[in-house]
Formats: sequence, structure tokens, C-alpha cells
Amino acid sequence: MLQTFEYTGAPLDRQLGYGWLEHVHPDDRGRVREISERSVAGASSFAIEYRLRRRDGEYRWIVDSGAPWHDAHGRVAGYVDSVVDVSDRRRAEDTLRELGGRLIAAQEEERRDIARQLHDDVSQRLALLSVEIEHLELHRGHASDRDERWKALSRAAANIATDLHRISHRLHPSRLDALGLVAAISGLCQELLSQQSLHVRFTHVAVPHAIPGDVALCLYRIVQEALQNVIKHSGRMEAEVHLEGTVNGLLLRIADPGGGFTLPPRTALLKSSTCRNPNAARSSYRMSISRTTHCRASAAFLALVMIGVIRCGMPS
Repeated sequence: MLQTFEYTGAPLDRQLGYGWLEHVHPDDRGRVREISERSVAGASSFAIEYRLRRRDGEYRWIVDSGAPWHDAHGRVAGYVDSVVDVSDRRRAEDTLRELGGRLIAAQEEERRDIARQLHDDVSQRLALLSVEIEHLELHRGHASDRDERWKALSRAAANIATDLHRISHRLHPSRLDALGLVAAISGLCQELLSQQSLHVRFTHVAVPHAIPGDVALCLYRIVQEALQNVIKHSGRMEAEVHLEGTVNGLLLRIADPGGGFTLPPRTALLKSSTCRNPNAARSSYRMSISRTTHCRASAAFLALVMIGVIRCGMPS
């Protein structure tokens, strides 16, 4: 709670009556005066949110609440007023709204990409497979030729099944629910090795079994996105992932021997370091999350970091 005359730096006698309105932001002044006058005239309580100029000249958002108090005869003798600075809260709310919008945009982009793959790739291959099967039924040749063609069709069907499995993992990794975060990341590393020849050294130390689902999912997505960016942009097909349970929380570190980059200031939540030696350049990402952090807030924080991984120099 604030002492208004100390907060604004103006003498008390200049804030009597409506003198305090000169410290209210010009865009809010008319609305604040109207509400104040209406409340006084009706002897009613009020609560107003507006910008007030602090003694250093900065306008800060405050919540001003007041209620009338009465004398022994029941007449209104004045108002009991409280003023609370809520600028930090509003900034946090704005950040969460921005995060929500960016998450929705990222989800929509992911959906578009999956729809594009299903339409342009999988559906076309299924249509071609259907035509080939029909052609094989209509044009029977030598048994050896038919066997070879059936084998080719079987391989094509198996490849389509593999790609559908990969796409389903992008939607939601079933291994994460069944076996946990460590097994899910380990499986992801094995898939990237077999499918895209990315060699990932995955290590883990004292990772707790009970990790909130939303936190585990966000950590998995960060690893998934970062490793995809290694494939696309690092120029090297190797990486390291380290997940560690500490006394206070979880530590995730992802590194690759690629060219590195410099983070812009707006991605300060994601700590990055780049070091160079005669043999290679190394980029690494390190983040930690406290056990004491509420899991819902943790997920939002991790999602923001994940967007930072996507946009801070290694675009998807």
C-alpha cells in the first residue's frame, strides 16, 4: 500500500481536494475524476485502476480503492482510501497474453505443417500404392516378377507406416506418458539416429520419476525442437543432451559443435554461451527449473523458452 503524497513527491497540501489529479495520467484524468465525483455524491465505495506519476516522473499503474466512513451522526465524514502499485502485475499479465498468442501461433504452424505432410506426402503415396496394387491385380505376369513387385509394395507400405508413426509422435509422444521423460528423450535420440543420422549423446543423472506432465512435455518439446534445429542449421550431425535432477529442481543442457550464434536481448530467459577452439565451435543451451515453482507457471516459462529456441537464431 502506498502513501500517495510520498509516492508522487508532492506536498500534502497540494493533494487536498482534487489537487492530486494533476499527477494522474492525462488520458485517465477525466475518467478518474468522474468516478470520484460520482462516488462522493452517492456516498458509495469505488475502485479505479489508472496511471499515477511517481516522484521520478514515471507513470505507474495503480489500483485506488476507497470507502466512505461516517461520524457518530451517520453522516459521511470522509473516505478511507488505499492505493496499490500494480504495474508489475500488469506487465506479467501482458507477458502471459503475448505468450498465449505466440503459443497459439506456434501450434497453428505445427498443424499446418502436419496437414501439409499428410496431404502432399502421405496421401499421395497411399494413392500411388493403391494404383500399384490395382495394376498388379489386373496385369498378372510371371510369379517371380509378382513377388518382386509385392516386396516393393510392402516396403512402400512400411515406409508410410513409419512416417505416420513419426507424425503421430510430433502430435504427442505416447512414450512420454507410458515410460516417462528419460525414456521419451532416449527414444527420440534413437529415432533421430535411425531416420536422420543425428548422433546424440544423451546422459541423465538423478532425474525424478514424478515430473508434472505439462513440465515433462515442455522439456521434451524443447529437446525435440533444439535437435531439429541442430539438423537444419548447425552443419554437424552430432549433439549432446544432459538432463539432471538437482536438489532444487531440474537442469537441461543441449549442446552441439556447430557454428554458434549470438542471442538477441529479448531472449534473455534462455541462457546461451558460445566458445571456440581450433577444432570446433560449440553452442550450448542451459536452463533450470526449481521444484518450488508451481507446475502451471513452470510450463508457461518452459514454453516461452521453447519459443526462444525456435526464434532466437536457429529458426525452425
